[in-house]
Amino acid sequence: MNTNIITNNPKIGDAVVGNLLTGNVEYIKGESFSLAALNSSVYETIGAVYGRRGRQVKVAFKENANKIWCTKYSYRLSGYTLDGTNRSGVISICESSSASANTDFTVSYNATTVQGLVDQLNAFFQATAIFKTQKWAAAVVDGAIDITFDYTFWQQASYNTAKTGFAFSANLMPDVTALANIRRKNGYTGGEGVISSFPRALAYFRADNSSTTYNPNTDVTNIKRNYPICLPGYLGTSQYQSDHCAKLREVFGEGEEGWLKFMASCMPVKPCDNGNMGTRDGLERTKVLASKLTADGAKMCPAADYCYSKGTVTVPQGNWYLPTVEDISDLLDTIQYGTNGSRTADPVNATLYKMGGSAISNGSHVWTCCRSSASVAWYASGYYGFFGYGMFNSVLAVPVALLTI
Repeated sequence: MNTNIITNNPKIGDAVVGNLLTGNVEYIKGESFSLAALNSSVYETIGAVYGRRGRQVKVAFKENANKIWCTKYSYRLSGYTLDGTNRSGVISICESSSASANTDFTVSYNATTVQGLVDQLNAFFQATAIFKTQKWAAAVVDGAIDITFDYTFWQQASYNTAKTGFAFSANLMPDVTALANIRRKNGYTGGEGVISSFPRALAYFRADNSSTTYNPNTDVTNIKRNYPICLPGYLGTSQYQSDHCAKLREVFGEGEEGWLKFMASCMPVKPCDNGNMGTRDGLERTKVLASKLTADGAKMCPAADYCYSKGTVTVPQGNWYLPTVEDISDLLDTIQYGTNGSRTADPVNATLYKMGGSAISNGSHVWTCCRSSASVAWYASGYYGFFGYGMFNSVLAVPVALLTI
């Protein structure tokens, strides 16, 4: 077979290379790609095509890595009184992910200015072990007081609070908008639960499940579902529940064949200009996230910074970004590696493997650049096979680029 056949009509799995002599991007048919036969003095390797819409080509970079979405969490402080008298406020925090209850800390202060209170807060944080360990810090931002700390477990955002003279409101990167709205084929529109990887979702939900989220304990009366249902629950044969899915079987059919149709109804509507699937400003979002710095000058959003800092000679830095929800959905529509143990199980991984690049598994959690709320961002869960939420976790960041033929 001939090797490294150039194509002007790239498809999913084709190799993306850069011609160093012309400065142009070129595409090589994936099945013909050979790194050994590629003239490295003329061509650089870039990645693989994972999607195509008209003249727009979606490219996954040849390297990826596990990164944290955001290392900090932030509150805006209010409720304080700056009258030069002795005052106090309570900061109530969850000290660890295993803590059964919050611990209250009383902060005494006497201030007439915002900066004066900030100085006293920082002195308290440095003098109190848990606050110093979690790197709590106060700062004046636009005349108000923002408080940040290392974000390492979800209970911090959910349980930390202020009271008795202080009040907290979530204030992490207010310029980065949040949205939790994905339309399913079954008609449901909302947040977590829409399938991101069909093979992975089938692998997980084929087994019986005791969770009533995935195995209803009351009769299902509406086919508009936010979460998939496990196969035994759908069939009415679960060891954990009696039959509550007769309505679904009336619509989608009996047996495993009916369940597969139901599961397909939990897939997202694409293309779609509504909600998260209509968010297509990934490069702009990533640039903003990559610019965020902590008080000591470190990158606050490592996943975005990792993607935005990528570049080659022919597709330089400034073109690569942390994918959108739609991008990840398109990518995982192709990926079979993970549920299939072969690195060449799908055309994208087959080409990346021949290129010497990183694998992309549907068993990995994969970040998007899209935020879903104040405390979490969207990722594709490699455990459940649906889109879920996280932020402080270190999971896969896959740099992507949108090129035009």
